[in-house]
Amino acid sequence: MLEMSRWSFVLLLVWQPVWFLFVQPLQEYSPVAVLSTTMIPLLILLPWVWKKSVHGLVIGGCVILVYFSFGVMEWWSTPEARIGAGVQTLLTVAYFTGILIGFRRKKQIDRAREEGSR
Repeated sequence: MLEMSRWSFVLLLVWQPVWFLFVQPLQEYSPVAVLSTTMIPLLILLPWVWKKSVHGLVIGGCVILVYFSFGVMEWWSTPEARIGAGVQTLLTVAYFTGILIGFRRKKQIDRAREEGSR
């Protein structure tokens, strides 16, 4: 399930330019400013999330929480942004679900190995 977290993180990174350039083009703000604000944090964390580093996934979860909050806020407040916000919210929920299930499975596997080695 950590694979699901990895791929939802990558899809969230890809979704940012798709959403702000094609699905709901920006009129009031500079696309460069918005895309750099939304993509740079994800690009910085991408190597650690891709390696499925525990610390990287946890820090990624903290950063993804901002994207989740923004998606929910846009979902409720801006009817024109519901498609983009809905996709973003679903990707963040997939990330969190993958981490929760993946870490639980990893812990169970580690316990089984400990008991088998005794």
